Amino acid sequence: MQPGVDLRRGLLLVGLALELACLLAFQRLGGARPDLGVALLLAAFLPYGAALAVARRLRGSIARLALAATLLLHLALLGRGPTLDDDLWRYRWEGRVVLAGHNPYRHTPDDPALAPLRDAAWSRVAFRHVPTVYPPLAELLFAAGVALGGGSPLALRLLALAGHGLSLALLAALLAGAGLPRRRLLAYAWNPLVVKEVADSAHVDPWMAAGVLAALLWVQRRRAARAPWPLAAAIGVKWVPLLTLPLWRRALGRRGVALTLLLVGLLLLPFAGAGRGLFAGLATYADWWVFNPGVYWGLRGLLDPHLELAASKAVAKG
Repeated sequence: MQPGVDLRRGLLLVGLALELACLLAFQRLGGARPDLGVALLLAAFLPYGAALAVARRLRGSIARLALAATLLLHLALLGRGPTLDDDLWRYRWEGRVVLAGHNPYRHTPDDPALAPLRDAAWSRVAFRHVPTVYPPLAELLFAAGVALGGGSPLALRLLALAGHGLSLALLAALLAGAGLPRRRLLAYAWNPLVVKEVADSAHVDPWMAAGVLAALLWVQRRRAARAPWPLAAAIGVKWVPLLTLPLWRRALGRRGVALTLLLVGLLLLPFAGAGRGLFAGLATYADWWVFNPGVYWGLRGLLDPHLELAASKAVAKG
């Protein structure tokens, strides 16, 4: 092996080690100091970017090194957290609710009917007055995580990691089908925010991503008739892909989009006993949750007077 190659591999390992150090420090310190946690998470992007730059310049296969680094980055974070969010505790709670035969769309966490299910972790569940905002397949994933791990947060993290592994495999297949270097996959596999969201927070987003990627793969392989099934599964995990349905019309056609919506409706059937409550939590989320509040309130302050003026003129015109 040439000295230059050895040097680049060494630099790659140093970059990944520094990224991991930032992530571990984020996990250890971020809970008590959110500002420091955010700074450490952002700092992890510097060695991450350097590692990607070095990886692009390495000749030959680095598949084993890439796989080992990806596993290490994720496995090292499995033992602690969640940091800077508490969704995992909601996942755990709703999984227990489903396994107990209750409907999380009908019962809020603070419903007295669910009092027998409360344990020490119940106090960590956020927004206990709001029913679930998650789609039906997400509820089944929560239940599976609790059933497999007895309520252990580690089981939910491992479940998220399994979904992440599937999404990475599908993304690799898409890159290969497009004739693009599989090494581009590292930009996602080593991304500090993605690592944090999967291994620390146990978010179910990787399963959503896997569904979308599987649908794209069927389209790429000219078998678009099969795409509605994984696309519906993705929507069944997170509602976000529902917003992209207009973009799928060209590939799937009207029938494909209609089939996707039909399949999503079928996924909701086991919880249909909640009636209008199926979307009560989601409606509350849409009404009250604010992201980037500084920007939001600034824009609202600028726009509200104009909107009120327009509304008053419309009323005056009758």
